[in-house]
Amino acid sequence: MARKKLQYSWNLVADPPETEDPDCDAAPLAVPEDSSLAYHRDHAEELIRIGLSAEAREEIDAVRDYLEDGGEGICYVGDLYERSHNFYDAVRWMYRVSTNHYGEVNGGNSRFFKKYLYPLAYWETIQRETAKYELDPFLVLAVMRQESLYQVDIVSFADARGLMQIIPPTGETIARNLGVEAFTPESLSDPATNVAFGSWYLHSLIQRSDGDLVRVLASYNAGESRSDRWWEKTKDLDIDERIESIPFRETRGYVKKVLRNLENYKRLYTVR
Repeated sequence: MARKKLQYSWNLVADPPETEDPDCDAAPLAVPEDSSLAYHRDHAEELIRIGLSAEAREEIDAVRDYLEDGGEGICYVGDLYERSHNFYDAVRWMYRVSTNHYGEVNGGNSRFFKKYLYPLAYWETIQRETAKYELDPFLVLAVMRQESLYQVDIVSFADARGLMQIIPPTGETIARNLGVEAFTPESLSDPATNVAFGSWYLHSLIQRSDGDLVRVLASYNAGESRSDRWWEKTKDLDIDERIESIPFRETRGYVKKVLRNLENYKRLYTVR
Protein backbone atom coordinates (compact mmCIF):
# COMPACT_ATOMS: atom_id res chain seq x y z
CA MET A 1 0.00 0.00 0.00
CA ALA A 2 2.86 2.35 0.79
CA ARG A 3 4.36 1.66 -2.64
CA LYS A 4 1.05 2.35 -4.36
CA LYS A 5 0.64 5.65 -2.49
CA LEU A 6 4.11 6.75 -3.51
CA GLN A 7 3.48 5.90 -7.13
CA TYR A 8 -0.12 6.96 -7.65
CA SER A 9 -1.09 9.45 -4.94
CA TRP A 10 2.10 11.50 -4.81
CA ASN A 11 3.36 10.75 -8.31
CA LEU A 12 6.62 9.25 -7.12
CA VAL A 13 7.92 6.18 -8.92
CA ALA A 14 8.07 3.04 -6.81
CA ASP A 15 10.26 0.02 -7.45
CA PRO A 16 9.67 -1.20 -11.02
CA PRO A 17 8.41 -4.74 -11.61
CA GLU A 18 11.00 -7.35 -12.37
CA THR A 19 10.95 -8.02 -16.10
CA GLU A 20 13.71 -10.56 -16.71
CA ASP A 21 13.91 -14.16 -15.60
CA PRO A 22 17.25 -15.26 -14.10
CA ASP A 23 18.50 -18.52 -15.49
CA CYS A 24 16.71 -21.52 -14.01
CA ASP A 25 17.14 -24.74 -15.92
CA ALA A 26 13.83 -26.62 -16.17
CA ALA A 27 15.14 -29.00 -18.83
CA PRO A 28 14.78 -32.74 -18.11
CA LEU A 29 17.55 -34.14 -15.97
CA ALA A 30 20.42 -35.67 -17.89
CA VAL A 31 21.06 -38.93 -16.05
CA PRO A 32 22.04 -42.47 -17.10
CA GLU A 33 19.11 -44.07 -18.88
CA ASP A 34 19.34 -47.27 -16.83
CA SER A 35 19.11 -45.39 -13.51
CA SER A 36 16.14 -45.33 -11.15
CA LEU A 37 15.99 -41.56 -11.50
CA ALA A 38 15.59 -41.86 -15.29
CA TYR A 39 12.86 -44.47 -14.75
CA HIS A 40 10.80 -42.13 -12.55
CA ARG A 41 11.56 -39.11 -14.76
CA ASP A 42 10.30 -40.87 -17.89
CA HIS A 43 7.22 -42.24 -16.17
CA ALA A 44 6.37 -38.78 -14.83
CA GLU A 45 6.69 -37.24 -18.29
CA GLU A 46 4.47 -39.90 -19.87
CA LEU A 47 1.78 -39.64 -17.18
CA ILE A 48 1.72 -35.85 -17.61
CA ARG A 49 1.38 -36.32 -21.35
CA ILE A 50 -1.72 -38.49 -21.00
CA GLY A 51 -3.26 -36.30 -18.30
CA LEU A 52 -3.00 -38.53 -15.22
CA SER A 53 -2.24 -35.92 -12.58
CA ALA A 54 -2.44 -38.00 -9.40
CA GLU A 55 -0.36 -40.83 -10.85
CA ALA A 56 2.21 -38.36 -12.17
CA ARG A 57 2.54 -36.85 -8.72
CA GLU A 58 3.83 -40.14 -7.28
CA GLU A 59 6.54 -40.35 -9.92
CA ILE A 60 7.48 -36.68 -9.47
CA ASP A 61 7.78 -37.26 -5.73
CA ALA A 62 10.21 -40.05 -6.51
CA VAL A 63 12.28 -37.75 -8.75
CA ARG A 64 12.23 -35.09 -6.03
CA ASP A 65 13.49 -37.54 -3.41
CA TYR A 66 16.62 -38.18 -5.49
CA LEU A 67 17.58 -34.52 -5.40
CA GLU A 68 19.18 -32.48 -2.70
CA ASP A 69 17.47 -29.33 -1.47
CA GLY A 70 19.12 -27.16 -4.06
CA GLY A 71 21.30 -27.33 -7.11
CA GLU A 72 20.63 -29.02 -10.41
CA GLY A 73 17.08 -30.16 -11.08
CA ILE A 74 15.13 -28.06 -8.60
CA CYS A 75 13.34 -26.06 -11.26
CA TYR A 76 12.73 -29.17 -13.35
CA VAL A 77 10.87 -30.73 -10.42
CA GLY A 78 8.85 -27.55 -9.96
CA ASP A 79 8.08 -27.59 -13.67
CA LEU A 80 6.93 -31.24 -13.48
CA TYR A 81 4.55 -30.42 -10.64
CA GLU A 82 3.14 -27.43 -12.50
CA ARG A 83 2.71 -29.24 -15.82
CA SER A 84 0.83 -32.01 -14.01
CA HIS A 85 -1.41 -29.40 -12.28
CA ASN A 86 -0.03 -30.34 -8.87
CA PHE A 87 0.46 -26.66 -8.05
CA TYR A 88 0.34 -27.14 -4.29
CA ASP A 89 3.29 -29.51 -4.46
CA ALA A 90 5.17 -27.09 -6.71
CA VAL A 91 4.75 -24.32 -4.15
CA ARG A 92 5.80 -26.54 -1.25
CA TRP A 93 8.86 -27.79 -3.13
CA MET A 94 10.04 -24.40 -4.31
CA TYR A 95 9.45 -22.80 -0.93
CA ARG A 96 11.51 -25.57 0.67
CA VAL A 97 14.49 -25.15 -1.64
CA SER A 98 14.38 -21.40 -2.12
CA THR A 99 13.89 -19.95 1.36
CA ASN A 100 16.23 -19.52 4.30
CA HIS A 101 15.52 -20.24 7.95
CA TYR A 102 13.64 -16.93 8.24
CA GLY A 103 11.22 -17.74 5.42
CA GLU A 104 12.85 -15.22 3.08
CA VAL A 105 13.42 -16.11 -0.58
CA ASN A 106 17.12 -16.74 -1.14
CA GLY A 107 18.63 -14.26 -3.54
CA GLY A 108 16.19 -11.49 -2.64
CA ASN A 109 14.26 -10.88 -5.86
CA SER A 110 14.86 -14.24 -7.51
CA ARG A 111 11.97 -14.00 -9.89
CA PHE A 112 12.00 -17.58 -11.07
CA PHE A 113 11.56 -18.79 -7.47
CA LYS A 114 8.66 -16.42 -6.92
CA LYS A 115 6.92 -17.46 -10.12
CA TYR A 116 6.82 -21.02 -8.82
CA LEU A 117 5.51 -19.72 -5.48
CA TYR A 118 2.82 -17.75 -7.34
CA PRO A 119 1.91 -19.98 -10.29
CA LEU A 120 -0.62 -19.22 -13.02
CA ALA A 121 -2.72 -22.14 -11.82
CA TYR A 122 -5.64 -23.13 -14.06
CA TRP A 123 -4.86 -20.01 -16.07
CA GLU A 124 -6.86 -20.79 -19.20
CA THR A 125 -9.97 -21.53 -17.14
CA ILE A 126 -9.49 -18.38 -15.08
CA GLN A 127 -9.04 -16.22 -18.16
CA ARG A 128 -12.17 -17.66 -19.76
CA GLU A 129 -14.36 -17.16 -16.70
CA THR A 130 -13.09 -13.72 -15.69
CA ALA A 131 -13.52 -12.41 -19.25
CA LYS A 132 -17.28 -12.88 -18.82
CA TYR A 133 -17.34 -10.24 -16.09
CA GLU A 134 -14.32 -8.06 -16.92
CA LEU A 135 -12.87 -9.37 -13.66
CA ASP A 136 -9.15 -9.17 -12.87
CA PRO A 137 -7.84 -12.75 -13.30
CA PHE A 138 -5.05 -12.05 -10.83
CA LEU A 139 -7.68 -11.36 -8.16
CA VAL A 140 -9.04 -14.88 -8.65
CA LEU A 141 -5.52 -16.30 -8.32
CA ALA A 142 -4.87 -14.16 -5.23
CA VAL A 143 -8.02 -15.47 -3.55
CA MET A 144 -7.33 -19.04 -4.68
CA ARG A 145 -3.83 -18.96 -3.24
CA GLN A 146 -5.09 -17.89 0.16
CA GLU A 147 -8.18 -20.09 0.21
CA SER A 148 -6.76 -23.43 -0.91
CA LEU A 149 -3.15 -22.98 -2.04
CA TYR A 150 -4.37 -24.43 -5.37
CA GLN A 151 -5.65 -27.70 -3.85
CA VAL A 152 -8.59 -29.10 -5.82
CA ASP A 153 -10.06 -31.54 -3.28
CA ILE A 154 -9.51 -29.65 -0.04
CA VAL A 155 -12.51 -29.37 2.32
CA SER A 156 -12.41 -27.05 5.35
CA PHE A 157 -13.93 -27.64 8.79
CA ALA A 158 -16.78 -25.36 7.65
CA ASP A 159 -17.36 -27.58 4.59
CA ALA A 160 -15.90 -25.00 2.19
CA ARG A 161 -14.71 -26.86 -0.88
CA GLY A 162 -12.21 -26.72 -3.68
CA LEU A 163 -9.94 -24.09 -5.14
CA MET A 164 -12.02 -21.08 -4.11
CA GLN A 165 -13.38 -22.70 -0.91
CA ILE A 166 -17.08 -22.34 -1.66
CA ILE A 167 -19.57 -23.77 0.83
CA PRO A 168 -22.40 -25.88 -0.66
CA PRO A 169 -25.22 -23.42 0.22
CA THR A 170 -23.37 -20.62 -1.57
CA GLY A 171 -22.69 -23.04 -4.41
CA GLU A 172 -26.43 -23.73 -4.72
CA THR A 173 -27.16 -20.00 -4.92
CA ILE A 174 -24.50 -19.49 -7.57
CA ALA A 175 -25.73 -22.52 -9.51
CA ARG A 176 -29.24 -21.05 -9.68
CA ASN A 177 -27.88 -17.73 -10.92
CA LEU A 178 -25.77 -19.47 -13.56
CA GLY A 179 -28.54 -21.84 -14.60
CA VAL A 180 -26.62 -24.94 -13.53
CA GLU A 181 -29.23 -27.62 -12.88
CA ALA A 182 -27.16 -30.65 -11.93
CA PHE A 183 -25.26 -29.04 -9.04
CA THR A 184 -24.08 -31.17 -6.11
CA PRO A 185 -21.54 -30.31 -3.38
CA GLU A 186 -19.14 -32.71 -5.10
CA SER A 187 -19.26 -30.44 -8.18
CA LEU A 188 -17.11 -27.97 -6.27
CA SER A 189 -14.14 -30.36 -6.50
CA ASP A 190 -14.09 -29.85 -10.26
CA PRO A 191 -11.60 -27.04 -11.02
CA ALA A 192 -13.60 -25.60 -13.92
CA THR A 193 -16.82 -25.49 -11.89
CA ASN A 194 -15.13 -24.06 -8.83
CA VAL A 195 -13.37 -21.31 -10.79
CA ALA A 196 -16.60 -20.47 -12.65
CA PHE A 197 -18.57 -20.22 -9.40
CA GLY A 198 -15.82 -18.30 -7.58
CA SER A 199 -15.46 -15.81 -10.44
CA TRP A 200 -19.20 -15.17 -10.52
CA TYR A 201 -19.28 -14.70 -6.76
CA LEU A 202 -16.35 -12.27 -6.73
CA HIS A 203 -18.02 -10.31 -9.54
CA SER A 204 -21.28 -10.10 -7.59
CA LEU A 205 -19.43 -8.89 -4.48
CA ILE A 206 -17.58 -6.26 -6.50
CA GLN A 207 -20.88 -4.97 -7.90
CA ARG A 208 -22.54 -4.66 -4.49
CA SER A 209 -19.37 -3.15 -2.98
CA ASP A 210 -18.80 -0.52 -5.70
CA GLY A 211 -15.46 -2.13 -6.48
CA ASP A 212 -13.97 -1.65 -3.00
CA LEU A 213 -11.63 -4.63 -2.60
CA VAL A 214 -11.42 -4.41 1.18
CA ARG A 215 -15.18 -4.79 1.43
CA VAL A 216 -15.20 -7.50 -1.25
CA LEU A 217 -12.56 -9.62 0.46
CA ALA A 218 -14.07 -9.10 3.92
CA SER A 219 -17.40 -10.28 2.49
CA TYR A 220 -15.77 -13.31 0.87
CA ASN A 221 -14.18 -14.34 4.15
CA ALA A 222 -16.69 -13.34 6.83
CA GLY A 223 -20.00 -12.92 5.01
CA GLU A 224 -21.78 -9.99 3.45
CA SER A 225 -23.81 -8.88 6.48
CA ARG A 226 -20.75 -8.58 8.73
CA SER A 227 -18.79 -6.81 6.03
CA ASP A 228 -21.65 -4.36 5.50
CA ARG A 229 -21.65 -3.46 9.22
CA TRP A 230 -17.91 -2.84 9.21
CA TRP A 231 -18.18 -0.84 6.01
CA GLU A 232 -20.75 1.58 7.44
CA LYS A 233 -18.48 2.33 10.38
CA THR A 234 -15.23 2.68 8.42
CA LYS A 235 -16.13 3.70 4.85
CA ASP A 236 -14.69 7.22 5.25
CA LEU A 237 -11.30 5.96 6.45
CA ASP A 238 -8.23 5.45 4.29
CA ILE A 239 -7.81 1.91 2.97
CA ASP A 240 -5.11 0.82 5.40
CA GLU A 241 -7.06 2.25 8.34
CA ARG A 242 -10.18 0.42 7.21
CA ILE A 243 -8.32 -2.86 7.08
CA GLU A 244 -6.91 -2.35 10.58
CA SER A 245 -10.44 -1.50 11.80
CA ILE A 246 -11.83 -4.92 10.83
CA PRO A 247 -12.68 -6.38 14.27
CA PHE A 248 -12.13 -10.05 13.34
CA ARG A 249 -8.45 -10.96 13.46
CA GLU A 250 -8.89 -13.78 10.93
CA THR A 251 -10.64 -11.56 8.40
CA ARG A 252 -8.21 -8.71 8.95
CA GLY A 253 -5.29 -11.03 8.21
CA TYR A 254 -7.13 -12.60 5.27
CA VAL A 255 -7.68 -9.24 3.56
CA LYS A 256 -4.03 -8.31 3.99
CA LYS A 257 -2.78 -11.63 2.63
CA VAL A 258 -5.02 -11.63 -0.44
CA LEU A 259 -4.01 -8.04 -1.26
CA ARG A 260 -0.37 -9.10 -0.85
CA ASN A 261 -0.97 -12.03 -3.19
CA LEU A 262 -2.60 -9.71 -5.72
CA GLU A 263 0.31 -7.29 -5.64
CA ASN A 264 2.83 -10.11 -6.01
CA TYR A 265 0.97 -11.55 -8.99
CA LYS A 266 0.81 -8.18 -10.71
CA ARG A 267 4.49 -7.47 -10.10
CA LEU A 268 5.53 -10.88 -11.39
CA TYR A 269 3.36 -11.07 -14.49
CA THR A 270 2.54 -7.49 -15.49
CA VAL A 271 5.02 -5.14 -17.15
CA ARG A 272 3.93 -1.57 -16.50
